[in-house]
Amino acid sequence: MRVLIILLFGFPLLAQVNPAAPASFVTAAVPLPAAPNKMTDRSLRMVEPPRTTPPGRTLYRWSVALLAVSDAADVASSWRRPEANPVVAGFGSTFGGGSAAIKLGLVGSSFLLEHLMLRHHPDLYRRVAWTNFVIAGAQGAVVRHNINVQ
Repeated sequence: MRVLIILLFGFPLLAQVNPAAPASFVTAAVPLPAAPNKMTDRSLRMVEPPRTTPPGRTLYRWSVALLAVSDAADVASSWRRPEANPVVAGFGSTFGGGSAAIKLGLVGSSFLLEHLMLRHHPDLYRRVAWTNFVIAGAQGAVVRHNINVQ
């Protein structure tokens, strides 16, 4: 059994380390064609397809990350404190696990809607990114207010 494992894995590994060693018993008997010369054969050149990444995509990804961080900070600063938003407020108007689930569900659904919208309209990446930055800034102000209320 060990000999079989050595034959199956040893020869390909040896062929990668030592290019003069055959890759397998079958290919050692068949001569390989010569590598194409770069100067004589220009038809084998690989042509890269044009880049299809829309402008603003990286900016959008950073805005999503910042919005997620600001939302997590808002949840942390509101935890077990009175909540003014009646949609998110849980039992006794305090922010708890149910409130966090509602808030994170709303944020997740907004990310999903953004993703679906940008899939069909990739020209809107920058506008949506700046909207996310503004919302994250507003949530940062809410976090600061929540920390100062203590």
